[in-house]
Amino acid sequence: MNGDLPNRPFAAGACVLIGMAIIGLADSFVVGIAEIVGLWQFHMLRSAFIVPVLIVIALTLGHPILPRRPFGVAVRSLALALSMLLYFGSLAVFSVAEAAAGLFTSPIFVLLMTALLLRQQVGPVRIAAVTVGFAGTVLVLGPADDGFGWLSLFPVAAGAAYAVNALATRTLCAGEALFTLMIWAFTALGLLGAAGTAVLAWIPDLAGAPGTGFVLRPWEPVTPEILAWTAAVGLGALGGVAFLTRSYQLAEASYVAVFEYSLLIFGAFWGYLLFGQVVATHGVVGIGLIVISGVLIGWSAARVRARQASLPA
Repeated sequence: MNGDLPNRPFAAGACVLIGMAIIGLADSFVVGIAEIVGLWQFHMLRSAFIVPVLIVIALTLGHPILPRRPFGVAVRSLALALSMLLYFGSLAVFSVAEAAAGLFTSPIFVLLMTALLLRQQVGPVRIAAVTVGFAGTVLVLGPADDGFGWLSLFPVAAGAAYAVNALATRTLCAGEALFTLMIWAFTALGLLGAAGTAVLAWIPDLAGAPGTGFVLRPWEPVTPEILAWTAAVGLGALGGVAFLTRSYQLAEASYVAVFEYSLLIFGAFWGYLLFGQVVATHGVVGIGLIVISGVLIGWSAARVRARQASLPA
């Protein structure tokens, strides 16, 4: 690592753990939010709250808002917005730990896309990691009384979309400022939320399908309760991202990324404490396998970077 950069692994670990605890708590609130407002309206309102806050902070700190490469930022923003829509939609059906387990399959999809689309070589360690992670995902989302239903695909699809976001960030958004990426990602999420709300208003027959109340609920009158919940989740997202961003400034990304998997643990903790959600034994085993998969992928990537750094210029 560059000697001019800070290397404070303990502080970085503490920051990412605090960030994941905040995000896990905020995401748990969606269980209550799903009872009073729909998915699309929620994201539209949350973005309407978050984007102005981010713009004010960026302008105060002198950070840019407009992207250098609009196409790359647009691709990343849409992929991340789609990922969050799928993830939050899953929270109406699954616990935070289960939905997050699907989201954390993203390193697996990054690896597959890297091999299939970018034609980069994948070693045996990362192949083993994909196998372990897939097995963990099946254990978390698959075994149930009614088998592996189509709803189980939503958290996994969120992981796939998040992987596209990760690849776009690396390949299309190099040099973009953090606030630029955050502002446009939340803007895209808000626009998709507005579009979904409009579609449900224009085609009312879509609303109210059995088992899809949160996803297909039409516009609800905006009450103080809805605003309070939306602001709480929005502040949680901002606080969690702030701690997570700080952690990446304090230590190697491969080190910090391993701690991000603590969201699975915090999600299970908050879900149990607030709503009595219990992760089954096979789910706990599956979460463990997904964590192992992520650690293997991060360790392998760190080895590759270290080997490349040791080569003569």
